[in-house]
Amino acid sequence: MSIPLHKCPKIFVSVADKYLQIARSTCPSIPASTAKICRINYYTKKGKIGWHRDRDGLSPEEQKTVKSPIVSISLGSSGVFLWKNSMDEEANEILLESGDVLVFGGPSRMLWHSVPSIMARDTIPKSLRVKDFTGRFNIGFY
Repeated sequence: MSIPLHKCPKIFVSVADKYLQIARSTCPSIPASTAKICRINYYTKKGKIGWHRDRDGLSPEEQKTVKSPIVSISLGSSGVFLWKNSMDEEANEILLESGDVLVFGGPSRMLWHSVPSIMARDTIPKSLRVKDFTGRFNIGFY
């Protein structure tokens, strides 16, 4: 579900802004954000998403030049995140756990990525456990 940035809960926008500033201080090639939307994705314990690049709302020409970062916040179950710069490369892998924030932008803005699996319920922090809840939320700023 995508919503205009001004309708996104302010706490999420604040977290995204904070971690974008940290990322920019570490990696100067990441530009300031021009985010216009907040996308909230929910993955069940069987959820996954195949290889893709985040290009919603971008013209073919903008896809060649876009540098504005994506900030992605993970909540709930852990998920495997794969990425690569081109489909010809071998994938890199990290485990995104609840509370992790991932920033990619600048020269890496159009990287290929996927989430091939979500881990079991026991990877959800106890403070987030709710009866019968399993899965993972991803809150992305584009």
